[in-house]
Amino acid sequence: MSGSVTITYKNNSPESLPFLWLQLDQNIYKLSSRSVAATTPTGGRWANRNFDGGYTISNVALIQAGKSQKAQFDVNDTRMRVDLPQPLKANGGSIQVQVDFSFSIPEYGTDRMGILNTKNGRIYEIAQWYPRMCVFDNVLGWNTLPYMGQGEFYLEYGNFDYTINAPAGHIVVGSGELLNPAEVLTPTQLARWKQAAGSDKTIILRDLNEVKIPLPVRKRNA
Repeated sequence: MSGSVTITYKNNSPESLPFLWLQLDQNIYKLSSRSVAATTPTGGRWANRNFDGGYTISNVALIQAGKSQKAQFDVNDTRMRVDLPQPLKANGGSIQVQVDFSFSIPEYGTDRMGILNTKNGRIYEIAQWYPRMCVFDNVLGWNTLPYMGQGEFYLEYGNFDYTINAPAGHIVVGSGELLNPAEVLTPTQLARWKQAAGSDKTIILRDLNEVKIPLPVRKRNA
């Protein structure tokens, strides 16, 4: 899959920041990753020794005051440092980081990532799929521990808007609020959608006979 993420980052700390750190969780699937190095030769729950994946980063850009410029960056395992031309000002300095990326989906991934082959086709479970910010706090500064597949995450809060373009025949299930139901649902499905909004019971919106060529799906998480 391929995608592009634009992150608006506000420096609320009392320190100016000469660089930013991002998480690249998909790099856990590179055979050179620390997670693979810590996995037994027969494989395990947290890595796949028969699949060499991870991100291909095609572009990193900084956007500030409406101007975009290519950024210098360095990838180390599941982290990426982005150098800034000028330090990001303390107490409210803001900048946008755009990252264009792609990666192959492993058939046997970790707990939240992989492909299940069924008699009705493939089910893709996609998680940790976009580059995201590391946390900068008042205890350690940047938290840049590598992702090893175990445990939960120490993440920044934020609002997330995302658009998914999926092949015809695919049904997309995701968290957040669907923003364009009238574009991606038939009138019948839209009526069910409105019914579901006022119901505490499960309402089926679309069955296998109703899959149409989808328009881009826009969603928001908060």
